[in-house]
Amino acid sequence: MAKFLEYQGKEWLAKGGMPVPKGRVASSPEEAEEAARWIGGPVAVKGQVQAGGRGKAGLIKVVKDAESAKATAKTLFESEHNVRMLLVEEAVDIDREIYLSITVDPVESKIMLIGCAEGGVEIEKLAATDPDKIVTVRVDIAEGLGGYHVNNLTYGMGLSGDLGKQVGAVVRGLYKTFRAYDAQLAEINPLFITKDGKAIAGDGKLIIDDNSVWRQPSYPLTRDYFDSEVEFEAAQEGIPYLQFNGDIALMCAGAGLTTTVFDLINDAGGHPATYVEFGGAIHGVINRRVGIHGVEGAPHFRRPGIEATDVALIKYLACRLIFRAVQRSRRLMGQQRLLDVGGQLRPQPGRSL
Repeated sequence: MAKFLEYQGKEWLAKGGMPVPKGRVASSPEEAEEAARWIGGPVAVKGQVQAGGRGKAGLIKVVKDAESAKATAKTLFESEHNVRMLLVEEAVDIDREIYLSITVDPVESKIMLIGCAEGGVEIEKLAATDPDKIVTVRVDIAEGLGGYHVNNLTYGMGLSGDLGKQVGAVVRGLYKTFRAYDAQLAEINPLFITKDGKAIAGDGKLIIDDNSVWRQPSYPLTRDYFDSEVEFEAAQEGIPYLQFNGDIALMCAGAGLTTTVFDLINDAGGHPATYVEFGGAIHGVINRRVGIHGVEGAPHFRRPGIEATDVALIKYLACRLIFRAVQRSRRLMGQQRLLDVGGQLRPQPGRSL
């Protein structure tokens, strides 16, 4: 999934007709100072990183003037969070916060509108602790968004009158953005309600389906969108790759087999560290896919705590190629244990790998 930064999400929200704070992007303390001077008055200086909980991490600061913005920007750029870009925008006088998002319901094959009268929260935690506060409305993709969908969402959140109309307009704009950019998720969290009763997007998140990134030439993939170099490398190669917190690296062919292997490892008390997909790989990409896990120059196996590599294949045509690449990777990166779940890496009688 292509996850874009807040400032890009807000650019898209603004194009969809949704209100966003006045702001500018800055890549240096001097640019942050200039942006704050252009905006005038108190501003919010926000680190642009792929992480949630930025406020708690100290990556969002409200300052009173341009000089303070410059000093704060310097601190953020020098922090441990690898901040490469800042969004400097006008500070908003907030009365309350609302949560809005649009995503896909894979079970019903419909678009799902999600709203909550309590914004600025981690919606997953709220869903677990107080699910009744979350309102969901499903939209048939062929039918499209109707007025009754929007009304069901806003009324379900307890919104009416002028505020209900404003939030309804934001929902329509968010839906338009979601559809226009082939999104898997379009989220505003929080949607600020100012003390004078105006709705303004406080944060914006847009996640686009990897298969449609080519339709967004204005935003080519860059290192800024990823937490690590190896994730960026995988994305450039078009390789499905995920990182976890365990000690076993997974290399699997096919989603069904992958799900089974995940379950087997967890049942045995193990925990996956990373996952790379081999399904559909061709000869020329085999070594690169193994390389995402550990050939020379790729950082994966240098991560502390990696104890074993799990290769799970079933009647896979390129087993010999994969085996050779894995063996070369092990020699280059050390002798991690190799777990062959499917038994496909073992030589067959009368044949050699």
